[in-house]
Amino acid sequence: MRFGKTLALHATSSSHPYVSYKQLKRLIKLSVEEASKTGTFDGDTNPAVAEFTRILQSDLTNVVGLIATRLAALESLLAEAQLTAILLGLIYTPGQLDRARNKLLGRGPVPSPAVNGTRTAGSSSGGKGRPSRDTIVGILSSASVDSPSPAVSDLVMKMNKAIPALNDLMAYTEVNLAGFRKITKKYYKKTADTNRQFPGFRNALLNSKLQQAYVTCCR
Repeated sequence: MRFGKTLALHATSSSHPYVSYKQLKRLIKLSVEEASKTGTFDGDTNPAVAEFTRILQSDLTNVVGLIATRLAALESLLAEAQLTAILLGLIYTPGQLDRARNKLLGRGPVPSPAVNGTRTAGSSSGGKGRPSRDTIVGILSSASVDSPSPAVSDLVMKMNKAIPALNDLMAYTEVNLAGFRKITKKYYKKTADTNRQFPGFRNALLNSKLQQAYVTCCR
């Protein structure tokens, strides 16, 4: 299936803003026709180019705005899930690991968790006589008591909401990113107007907050 049809299926099944791929394709054709008369792709004398640039920027603003809105809700949900996991002892903050390591220093080198059935001395990554963070995590995890099932269920529920929401947001971002890339590539190919510069779509859409949310869900 051609990309234009794929994008149209996404757009018609959702109220979210998408790159106006079909309309922008028409404007590319019109800009070439106009340039054949005026000899230029300058936006001041080629109205189709001016309209192409305006719609492209407007689409980018709308898509980035929706990503930011949905990402804010997702970040809030992930923050709640992380806090629940910390309280359950399922993940540990750097401060918790450091405090646990300091308490264990008085006991001498701490055995590392079993690796292939063999226990070894404290990892060298923690320094001489200092257990590494991986060792501390292993000790804390093995010493953890079973968490209350309601709290675990609450954590599972939060992650069951967060992961599909992130997958949907990533799919939305990727199809729009592909659309912006393809339409600008088509513009350059059809017009040979290499002097015109367009925004950095990847940095605008796949921002650091979205990447961090993805990393958090994958942990």
